[in-house]
Formats: sequence, C-alpha cells, structure tokens
Amino acid sequence: MKNYIITIGGTGARCLESLVHLSAGGVFEKDVSVLHIDADKDNGNWLRAFTVINQYKRIKHLIRTNETEFFRRKVAEDVDDIRFYPLPEKGTNTYYTSLDEYVGDSELTKILFTPEIRRDKWDVGFKGRSSLGATATAGAFNWDKAPWHKLHSDVAASLANSEEVRVFLIGSVFGGTGSSIFPTIGKFFGDEFGKYSGFSLGGAILFPYFKYTVPEGKKADYADPSQFLVKTKLHMQYYVSLGAQNPFKKIFMLGEKEYKKVPAGVGAKDQENPPHELLSIGV
Repeated sequence: MKNYIITIGGTGARCLESLVHLSAGGVFEKDVSVLHIDADKDNGNWLRAFTVINQYKRIKHLIRTNETEFFRRKVAEDVDDIRFYPLPEKGTNTYYTSLDEYVGDSELTKILFTPEIRRDKWDVGFKGRSSLGATATAGAFNWDKAPWHKLHSDVAASLANSEEVRVFLIGSVFGGTGSSIFPTIGKFFGDEFGKYSGFSLGGAILFPYFKYTVPEGKKADYADPSQFLVKTKLHMQYYVSLGAQNPFKKIFMLGEKEYKKVPAGVGAKDQENPPHELLSIGV
C-alpha cells in the first residue's frame, strides 16, 4: 500500500508538523509521501513544519530504527521537493502576484472582482478569498509538470502492479488557500485515477477552530473571522451538491464549538498559529 498526504495552506502546514510528530512516535505502519501546497512561500506555519521535518530526518539517521518503532517511517526524503507553489508562472522561478498582473484588462474579472481585490497581492496567500484563490491557481495542476509528473508516474505504477494507493488531503474550509485548492485537487485526482478500484481519495476538512481580532483600519489585509462560519456553510453546500460526482470516498470534518484566540497574522512569518488538538486528529 502507498500512502500520500497532501497538506494545503497554513492549517495544512500545522497538520504536517503534527504528522511528523506522530511518525516520530511510531504511529504509522507504512511510509508516508508528503506534498505541501501554499501560495504563501514564507508562511510561519510552513517554516515551523520545515524545521521539524529536518530535525526528524537528522534523528532518524542517528538511531537504529530497525530496533524501535520510533522514527522508523520515511515521511519526507527530500524536503526541497515536498512543497509546491501554486501561483501562475511568469518566468523561471518568477510568478504573477496579483489578478490584474496575471490577466490584464479582463472584462470578466472586472465583473467578478472589485478593483481592490484585483490589485491585491498574493504573496501572503488569498486572505480568505477562495474565489480569488481558485482563479489564481486554476492552471497550476498539470500532470506534465513538476511535482505532479513524478507523482502521477508513482501512483500509476503502483496501481498497475495491483498495489493499493491512498491519497489524503488536509486543509481548512474557512480561509483562502485550503478552501480554494482542496476541491480542485480532489477533482484533479478523481478524474485521473477514480476509475481504478485500488485507488482511494479521502480528506480532512477543518472547520473554524481559532479566531483573532483584526487591527483597526486593517480589515482589507486579513481574512475576516466574522465570515468563517458563513464560508464554511457555503463550502459544505458545494460538496453536497456534487452528489455522485464527488471524487472523495470519505471526507472527515473537524471543528470546535469554542474557538481558540490567536494573534492576528496577515501571513508570511507572522502566521505561526499555536498548537491545537484538531491538528493531530486531522492527520
């Protein structure tokens, strides 16, 4: 059996960190291949997960893992290859950073988005705007490009050898990156591999579990916490509407009745959320 876990956005990065800790404790019976997706390159949650992955690898090479279950499983053999930046490419290692820059003077985007949203920079994510995130990342998932080409080859080879393959996605439904990319990737995998009996696609969607106070006069720079539940309801209606076309075999939904108060962080290194039990349950 091959297991692939794809974590998405800031919440996904926190779940990735939890996954590494669980692997260190000997929870997993099989190795886990990991891919993390985020438009915010310097997200504090990702940088923290990156550090933990490196520490895991160093410890794994120092101990005799054949004599213990601790640190035995492979989680990320090459950290540089496990993160995917989903924004549209402008050139070699350069990317479009706003909708206006990407599509230019488009009449359609003028109808769909306000001038402020079209000019807003993507370098720290989509600030809770899933429609913007879905538009910006629509062309990012292509089986002919890295890292998807190798992933496709590995999954196809396993299925051809009658080996079971499980792909599991993790992200939030109330922010911008997770809510926009989660369903896109689900369809991406479902269209390609859903016809195989040995392929299973699942996911964990995290409902709101934290809140923060937006600084005075900075509302446009942050995802609006007062809209988290509204966005969650709309996204759940979307998954219900898929009916038989839903590519997921199972989706687990996790949330909290009481939200944890966290410092406001617009993105980049400022977004480093504290630990929460849901992040381990999601894995």
